[in-house]
Amino acid sequence: MTTYYVRTTGNNANAGTSAGAAWLTIGKALGATGIASGDTVYIGAGTYREVVTVAMTSAVAETFVIGDVDGVKTGDAGEVIWTAYTTNDTTAPSASTLLTLSGRDHLTFRRLTMIGGSGNLITASATSTDLKFQDCVALLAPNTAGQLFNIAVGFGVAANWTIERCIFHGNQANGMIVTLATGVGADYDANIHIRNCMFLGSDQATIGVNSSGSSAQEGGGVYIYNCTILGNPSFGDGAIGTFTTRVGGATFAFPVQVRNCVLVGGVAASESGNIVENYNHISANTPLTNVTQGANTIITAARAFLLSMGEEYAGGRVRPYGEPRAGSPYLGFGNDGTYTTSEDLRGNPRPAGGASATKGIGAYERGNTFAKETGTVRTGSNAISITGPGYQDFQLPVAASSTTVTVYVRWDATYAGTNPKMQVLNGTEAGVADATATATGSSGAWEQLSLNFTPTSAGIVTIRLLSSDTNGGGKMFSDDFAVT
Repeated sequence: MTTYYVRTTGNNANAGTSAGAAWLTIGKALGATGIASGDTVYIGAGTYREVVTVAMTSAVAETFVIGDVDGVKTGDAGEVIWTAYTTNDTTAPSASTLLTLSGRDHLTFRRLTMIGGSGNLITASATSTDLKFQDCVALLAPNTAGQLFNIAVGFGVAANWTIERCIFHGNQANGMIVTLATGVGADYDANIHIRNCMFLGSDQATIGVNSSGSSAQEGGGVYIYNCTILGNPSFGDGAIGTFTTRVGGATFAFPVQVRNCVLVGGVAASESGNIVENYNHISANTPLTNVTQGANTIITAARAFLLSMGEEYAGGRVRPYGEPRAGSPYLGFGNDGTYTTSEDLRGNPRPAGGASATKGIGAYERGNTFAKETGTVRTGSNAISITGPGYQDFQLPVAASSTTVTVYVRWDATYAGTNPKMQVLNGTEAGVADATATATGSSGAWEQLSLNFTPTSAGIVTIRLLSSDTNGGGKMFSDDFAVT
């Protein structure tokens, strides 16, 4: 298993096995003489103007294509942009698919900004299995008829796809299409999970599931949960749709599951039983078509659409587009335990920020929700506190020298679960590994937590205070934060 590198300063004649001997293109890395099964390729920051058909020998073990956004591996920190605008950003883009998987398996793509042209963004044939797209941003050229993902699954194949923590911007057609082949034998579970994602745009179905062929047995098992899908509320299938009619009218063994989502646009099935939904908030002119409303689903005006628009002043920090606002009814609403996640789109913990032990719905939980505390303090007149589970992050500049961070924490008798923590996170750029200090005492007393680390270079780390209260009403306090 070998590590390879791609940089905008590289050369495809190089060996590719070090940052100083990096390849120039993603196409080289995924070509016949590029990476092999089990390898990892890090792509340095910059813009890569190329459409790629994967030509490597199909992997049999997980193989990684990772955008090196912090520059630790390649020395090039910043956004990694892979685009079908092959000339420049103002000349018409390629009509070819940005990434054609061509039957290859076991590929994991991370931390990439992928920009499609007038064709599809990603096309997968019926034999591409065990694919992951994580922490990516995917966009299509405006007013084009392609799809973000065009995924075909062969009859009886467990595709085993995971698409998570990604942001998608669609177009005038369908955003993501999954086509499941029919056949003779038994219904099958394609095992495609789409979770913690945000979808913007798409006039038709943002996520659509088709069947191909006319045989009696069909595929299913497309699981969509903890997503925020802002489609077109004028269309009945503006958020999620299925376009298949069951041959013979039998029961679907593996229906599409839609859970814990915020949906602007309806959920439409071509036939009753195609889709099962619950714990969603749906806003659309036609919210459900051939879909039975889940017992815990809220339709249209029953709940306010309390999501951040991303730029409004919100009391100290700009919050991402789609994060629930303070007091949002989306917080503490998602309780569908089979289809929920322990983290949100940013990788931050669920539940958080809702003074509830129950997770929220949609792609984001509300983060950084500690507030000023004057009633329980250790020294002085002010501290900070939070009710229920949640966290507060601080960005700490550090030098290449030994650093000790201390803080005092306290919790009340209502607090339950793992005691409060202090963590250092996101320190890769400075050569700092993640670490955690957990309180060991009991409620009602102040306790000091301490973390020591030595960065290998100057940079920024995240210091997180974490309440893991499982009661939902327990309170954590923090005071006297210090850095030496």
